[in-house]
Amino acid sequence: MGKMAKRLGKREQKRLEKMTEEAKRRGGVSASLFLESEMNVFEDAGCFFFSGKRRRPDGLLTVFFPDEGHAELTVAEYVPGKGNLKELFCRALRECKRVDVDNVHTVRNPACGFCLDALEGIRFTYSWSEYMLSSEMANLAREAKQPEEGIKIEKEPAPENDGTICYRLLQNDRETAECRILSAGDGTQHYLFGLKTKEEYRRKGMATALLTGIAKEYEKQEGAVLRLQVSSQNTAAYNLYQRLGFSVEEEREYYKTEEIV
Repeated sequence: MGKMAKRLGKREQKRLEKMTEEAKRRGGVSASLFLESEMNVFEDAGCFFFSGKRRRPDGLLTVFFPDEGHAELTVAEYVPGKGNLKELFCRALRECKRVDVDNVHTVRNPACGFCLDALEGIRFTYSWSEYMLSSEMANLAREAKQPEEGIKIEKEPAPENDGTICYRLLQNDRETAECRILSAGDGTQHYLFGLKTKEEYRRKGMATALLTGIAKEYEKQEGAVLRLQVSSQNTAAYNLYQRLGFSVEEEREYYKTEEIV
């Protein structure tokens, strides 16, 4: 690989962090360019490879390790016609193999525009999609029904002090469902995490009651939007959000990625 690819320097990282902040303000999935290298489980995780001249790379590929046996590659920047992506993918795949990670997926945002078929020597096999869904809080609140007797919602700051608020739905003082909400930007952008319903209460409308109950709290906040990510593999959750009127803002496709030797 030589001079064609190297670890991203501090100056380039700062530039990408600025790009990430701008993407966050727009509210897109593209905000997660996987820059959080300190969160990763490997000492050398969070790799950034690029080709090009100094601060103007014509190709940029990030490597993120969400857990010990899995890596995700993301094309964060791409200039068509430069012919560098194959080399970047090969370098990233070899880096993954070096730390004994064989389960590698490429996260492709269709808006990025690069063609997987053009990368000879790299095999991409579609695995699943991930969707960014959104709903205006006011619209979601309209789906709320009169709560059954004994139903109530409690909330408290998360014990990790990570800025999220824990919400719990209780029926006769027994917890039935829970989730977390993170407010960002100007305070009108809200993100849903970890929605769970206890097994014995599933298919009884508990998740719906929790989400619409939360929306009632924010419905008068001008411009309030609730966003979440859901996998195409989680059909029950995806169908729930569709019934509640969430719309798809952005889609990412995950491809099993292997180098053909």
